[in-house]
Amino acid sequence: MTAAFIIGSLIPLLATCVDYCRDGFTFSLALFRSDLPDYVAGGLLVFAGWAAVRDRSFAPVFLVLAWAYCTSMMVGSFWGQIDDTIRGETEPYNSAITVIKLALLTTSVAALMVSFRHAASAAQPRIK
Repeated sequence: MTAAFIIGSLIPLLATCVDYCRDGFTFSLALFRSDLPDYVAGGLLVFAGWAAVRDRSFAPVFLVLAWAYCTSMMVGSFWGQIDDTIRGETEPYNSAITVIKLALLTTSVAALMVSFRHAASAAQPRIK
């Protein structure tokens, strides 16, 4: 749940900062459009974290959904970064960006596994 708030806030912030730097330190509507999946992932994670804090009945399943979306997005982003690096299309701070994407991917996969386990145990009927 804490990871959902942290990663949910971090992903849109990092995406905006990286694109801001890549675009010559300017903002444009095109940046917003290109980062829309990052904003959706952040919104899903923050909302799922909020639902978990408020102990909503749908929170375990929604955390799985949010982490699955985030993990899927990070797999594509990380693989794209590796592919660009292999093709020689590196950018300034390429190594740092690759390491950060790997850390976000690893966190997403771990949180997805934990949230899946939690949702599965929450779905089990309690015998008293």
